[in-house]
Amino acid sequence: LSDNQNSVSDYLNGKENALKFLMGQVMKVTQGKANPQKATEIIKKKIAQK
Repeated sequence: LSDNQNSVSDYLNGKENALKFLMGQVMKVTQGKANPQKATEIIKKKIAQK
């Protein structure tokens, strides 16, 4: 998330596509091995903690 602050800001401003972008970055880093549902939950929790 720290590498994609603009996307985090966009998501906080209501742009759902930003969450999809962040999810894509997770899948890229994990080479598609991440569970999309769990990763999305974790992303949302991390953003909410900021």
